[in-house]
Amino acid sequence: MPEDKEVSVNVILKPNDLYNPFLWSWRNLFRWVVSIVLCRVVYDVFFSPEASLRSFPDQQAIGTLVVVLTVFIVLGLLLFPYLRGIASFKQHPAFSKPTHYVFSADGVHFDREDANGDFRWSAFTRVYETRGLFIFQQTSYTGTYIPKRCLDSQTDIPRLRQMIQEHFRGKYRLRVD
Repeated sequence: MPEDKEVSVNVILKPNDLYNPFLWSWRNLFRWVVSIVLCRVVYDVFFSPEASLRSFPDQQAIGTLVVVLTVFIVLGLLLFPYLRGIASFKQHPAFSKPTHYVFSADGVHFDREDANGDFRWSAFTRVYETRGLFIFQQTSYTGTYIPKRCLDSQTDIPRLRQMIQEHFRGKYRLRVD
């Protein structure tokens, strides 16, 4: 196999590679919309001038409780996934170890100080490309993350896209830029 038909990547993952609440994605959009709608509903029901909560004798205590619960829910929607990613990196130090990946027509070979192996293209169920990374999904909850910042040159991005289109037979979503 000629070397120009392979894409080689040295990856050191960071928590921001797994989740960032300020990057565009449908899941982030959903989280933000739910958070904004929840805050608006809480305001309309409990704090607007026409709210019926004002008729209760303990309106201040109820309002405080509602605000605290809303803050926890909003932080849970937006911040919890990021904190979960950081906790995963602390619990599993292998996430942050350098890994060398080689993509070829046969599949993906990875090499790390404590493990190495090969994936055929059929081992992946889906492939996604976001603005910052490629995600090679094995199951709904596991995947191989390849940040674009780790690629050696900008020409590797279209080469990797072409390799995915030619050899991966499952569902994929790649960018067009």
